[in-house]
Amino acid sequence: MIANNGLKTLIIRYSGELTTKGKGTRKVLQKALIRNLREALSENGISESPVAFRERAFVHQVQDQAAEIASRVFGVQSASLAIPFEAKDLKTTVEEAKKVFAPLVASKSFAVRTRLVGGTSGYDWSGTKLERELGTALLPFASRVDLSNPEFTALVETHRNQLFAVTHTRKGPAGLPFSGEGRALALVSGGYDSAVAAWKVMRRGVHVDFIFFNLGGVEHAKETLKVSKLLASQWGYGVRPRFFWLEFDQIVSEIKLHCNARYWQIVLKRLMFRASSIITENANYDALITGEAIGQVSSQTLRNLTVISEASDLTILRPLIGSNKSDIIQLSKHIGTEELSAKVQEYCALNRKNPSTSAPSEVIASEERLISSGLLHEIVGNAHTLDIKSTQIESNRNNSSAIKAVPSDVIIIDIRPKQMYANWHLENALSLEWNQAILGYKSFSKDSCYLICCEYGLLSGHLVEQMKKVGLEAYHLEGGISSHRKELKGFKKPQ
Repeated sequence: MIANNGLKTLIIRYSGELTTKGKGTRKVLQKALIRNLREALSENGISESPVAFRERAFVHQVQDQAAEIASRVFGVQSASLAIPFEAKDLKTTVEEAKKVFAPLVASKSFAVRTRLVGGTSGYDWSGTKLERELGTALLPFASRVDLSNPEFTALVETHRNQLFAVTHTRKGPAGLPFSGEGRALALVSGGYDSAVAAWKVMRRGVHVDFIFFNLGGVEHAKETLKVSKLLASQWGYGVRPRFFWLEFDQIVSEIKLHCNARYWQIVLKRLMFRASSIITENANYDALITGEAIGQVSSQTLRNLTVISEASDLTILRPLIGSNKSDIIQLSKHIGTEELSAKVQEYCALNRKNPSTSAPSEVIASEERLISSGLLHEIVGNAHTLDIKSTQIESNRNNSSAIKAVPSDVIIIDIRPKQMYANWHLENALSLEWNQAILGYKSFSKDSCYLICCEYGLLSGHLVEQMKKVGLEAYHLEGGISSHRKELKGFKKPQ
């Protein structure tokens, strides 16, 4: 008979890779998976513990949200919610299963499937016979049978003579659980690419920590922290990732002062690799992770990637190397970072016309030597190290420079690209692109008050932060123009 208390059983199917391992390795990985699964459930308020078998793991008496939680644990192939019931003969089995499935197939196309796992002695029916009989019993409630692409699949699963009517299944990330596969340090910027790259390596059972080179001020750092915290909190069950925060604006200034503009981005990336390598000298890291993809920007040509890689002796993992941008963004939606990353994608620290796409190694090495290695070590020595899961990120609303309305008697400066400005901008706003603004703000008059506008509020927040340091009165729109476009009075380019 069916228990009618509203609680269900969670059925965990292990990743296919886990099940093909040798006996000893499989035992270690399964133990790690159950530990991580227990942590995931506990952190989300579910006290019931998994019961592990060779074929499956089960968590009894859980609410529906347990399946969503389990679907974010690496090493899980799928997570199903099921109602357990008891029956010995075919007739009773069909009747009990029909009670569960009849409301779920109502007015839908459906198929019936059976999965016999871990021994099924004692039943007087085969899987095929149960599928046929249950399908016949459910047909009056449904629109039709569709074995190829059903709207609902009525799955009856057995496990060691226990019957389960599966009501819902969520696909898991598969991969391998965190179990000592090594450690890697991911270079993160808050954008789509670095977050997805870190996630893909985490899915292989690697403990991933994060390193962030702050080029865009406090607001940029906060947004990157949010992305990294989401990865750690929603996908990092079984580990406690660290977040290294390095202030890199002095390095950028030195590069601009001493280096050929064509090589700025390549030199900057090499110095990031060198700083990361210094961090790893005192920790047990096996690799660095980046979100680079061949040809996505000028610094990511195959030749330039080779030159950049020469700056570190560590293995460089580039899991997105052959990915299209659209595919990366699509995966970021699944991971949950897409909305956060959309707010930081506009930031680019060094942007110049005609950057080198095939930088000679010896030339780059010479350019890099123009930057003081002492400065790099000093910056690394002053790095902030955070336990990212426990870090509380302050809301931007506490920032007195961020305002929600456009005051009168201000000079409005729009630092978005020219094309975005031309399509729509605030009435009376001046256009001064980011690169021009960050280089020229020191010449602004101190007798005026400024409102800086960008799309998401990050670049404008950083510029305002710098302007205040030199005694200018400046503000920026909280959340950027994108958060206020509907209520703001602006100018739209004529069609």
